[in-house]
Amino acid sequence: MPTISVGRDRLFEALGRTYSQEEFEDLCFKFGIELDDVTTEKAIIRKEKHLEEDSTEDEEVIYKIEVAANRYDLLCLEGLAQALRIFVGIDPIPTYALRSIRSESMLKMHVKPETSLIRPYVVCAVLRGITFDEARYNSFIDLQDRLHQNICRRRTLVAIGTHDLDTIYGPFTYEYGMYQGPRRRLEDPSPTTRRNELGHRQLDIVWELNEEAVVKALMAVGGGVLSRGGGEVEVIVGGVVEVFVGVEVGGKRRSSSSRLCLWIWCLGGGICSGLRFWCGASGCRSGPCGVGSGSVAREARALLSSSSRMLLLLPFCPCVLSAVLWFVLIWDYALPPSGINFVPLKQVKNFRADELMEFYKSDLKLKKFLHIIENSSVYPVLYDCNRTVLSLPPIINGAHSAITLETKNVFIECTATDLTKANVVLNTMVTMFSTYCERKFEVEPVEVIYSDGRSYVYPDISLYHMEVPLSYITDIVGVPLEENEVASLLNKMQLHAVKSLSEDKKCTFTVSVPPTRSDILHPCDVAEDVAIAYGYNEIPKRIPASLNPLPLNQFSDLIRSEIAMCGFTEVLTWVLCSYKEDFAMLNRRDDKSTAVIIGNPRSSDFEVVRTSLMPGMLKTIGHNKDHPKPIKIFEVGDIVLLDETKDVGAANRRQLAALYCGATSGFELIHGLVDRVMEAIGCQFVQSGDNAGYYLERADEPEFLPGRQASILYKGKRIGAFGIVHPEVLNNFDIPDACSFVELNIESFLQSQVS
Repeated sequence: MPTISVGRDRLFEALGRTYSQEEFEDLCFKFGIELDDVTTEKAIIRKEKHLEEDSTEDEEVIYKIEVAANRYDLLCLEGLAQALRIFVGIDPIPTYALRSIRSESMLKMHVKPETSLIRPYVVCAVLRGITFDEARYNSFIDLQDRLHQNICRRRTLVAIGTHDLDTIYGPFTYEYGMYQGPRRRLEDPSPTTRRNELGHRQLDIVWELNEEAVVKALMAVGGGVLSRGGGEVEVIVGGVVEVFVGVEVGGKRRSSSSRLCLWIWCLGGGICSGLRFWCGASGCRSGPCGVGSGSVAREARALLSSSSRMLLLLPFCPCVLSAVLWFVLIWDYALPPSGINFVPLKQVKNFRADELMEFYKSDLKLKKFLHIIENSSVYPVLYDCNRTVLSLPPIINGAHSAITLETKNVFIECTATDLTKANVVLNTMVTMFSTYCERKFEVEPVEVIYSDGRSYVYPDISLYHMEVPLSYITDIVGVPLEENEVASLLNKMQLHAVKSLSEDKKCTFTVSVPPTRSDILHPCDVAEDVAIAYGYNEIPKRIPASLNPLPLNQFSDLIRSEIAMCGFTEVLTWVLCSYKEDFAMLNRRDDKSTAVIIGNPRSSDFEVVRTSLMPGMLKTIGHNKDHPKPIKIFEVGDIVLLDETKDVGAANRRQLAALYCGATSGFELIHGLVDRVMEAIGCQFVQSGDNAGYYLERADEPEFLPGRQASILYKGKRIGAFGIVHPEVLNNFDIPDACSFVELNIESFLQSQVS
């Protein structure tokens, strides 16, 4: 659960009254949050530095408040104070609105197609006429950090950038610059120098512009780009196929029977000297169509010479005249690192993208984000219309557009790999701080335009409506509530509810969910808010309706009672254990047919699901070896074994295990316990081979001492074993005293009764 630190005095000022600590703790409990700690900023610093200085009375009191992990609106003082004021009835639910602005006057963010390689989404908004003071500014920055740590998953899913809009000019572009590793960089990106550079190095990207008919490719030079039929483009450099991308012609992917072959051969200077169009379709003459090396080549050469950004429309042979195939060769989109050159936040000198990566490897805060794009062949970058770098997400913003206390207009952009989370983050930022705008709760939208023509207006702060029956709410809460009372309780939680009657004449609420409440996803979330507003302490206690226990659980309880009356103490051990404890430390070998292995364990202590209760009980004895002897413990619990007959591939088995540890521990002690358990169950001891009861046979288990162990057979089926634990096993678990142990499957007794 995230914990936020807010100044007590500033919080009380925002709430409009002061509280004693007890009163505020009670308010927090009623709202569903918790006052975790009361400290001071200087005390926090002293604790971090391990200082012993005494506190002074003039230190600001800090409240550390624990909030729900999915309540992103409570991660800053503004959101917390607003929610509490609505909860206690001081303020109404705010109405957020987009500023009315004509489309041609709206700020625009153009998204280049290459952004789909790593961070394909961007959402934006503007806060106009905002007023900052030092406390508000710090809260604004802190909210970004908390969102980055929480829903943004340390910037891997979403990265927030905030800019002083008065220092930059739209329209803005979101694109990628290329990172070429240690290769020589272009210091002078002139057309001539660029062509010479391209003559002996390859560009790394060939991609589809979208899922329609247009393919965008960057050419590998010093080799060629070859389109072979079957809808594939091969980028070949030095005879090595580098990339395959699909080609669509006329909106339909070409089949292998109607092959389109385009051969673009580039010489070392980066000048296109030959264009050939090859069609192997039925009815078309084989061989080149004859359009390759004449006027088309001269036209392509002229285009390449005059501009580094071009659009080339190729002619077609007669069999594909109706098709439209565009190849865009764009060098400016894949900028060399010298093109990504800017002064980062809190710095005074220019850095290239690769230099910036090296520089921040020693930064304690930013180095943990470098891995997100460090090994990528391209870097994301945002520009304004003057090619001023706004930010290099998700690493750092540019110093040019840094916000200050004097900033009046804030441009917010969020680049992301998850569009839903990007919208949640943007909505949280603008709703929390639009309260400081000249027009309170008003946000200016920004149009985001993609290269395929799609456009979206952000932020989306419209209300989300949900139908929730009154009966559903009262059944979950467990209190018979009236319609008006439920509506009032929802209003306290920032949810506006309008009641109506359904077709079957039952009361239903249309609940309007504001953009601040992204945690409301299902009617059960609405019912939970009703319970919080009503007060958990006010819900009357009641005994749940009686349920018949499962026979296995009922039988397990009876077994527990019998073992406890024999003087044994029950223990509960982990279901997960280490692979070594489950096998090697018990002198067992893994035949790969019994243990369920955890695919991605958090630690070596939890690698497998236990196949026996023995490891946990021996660990318990090892950690309590100084306890007075004898130690007598037992456990009734599940193990898990692989089972191909089950739909999940494994099955639970209910086991009973008991252990006697002490200097006098012997075979006869644990044998007596086995006989007592069988007697309590009503199972009689019989001669070997008689299926009317149970009998013992010599065993040879590696975890027991040879000659001092036995197998338990019930109705001819082996159900367990007992004996003296092997000294090597005891040594593995650091146990100095002798131990006798029994483990048997108790499900067998129920199964035999059913049969």
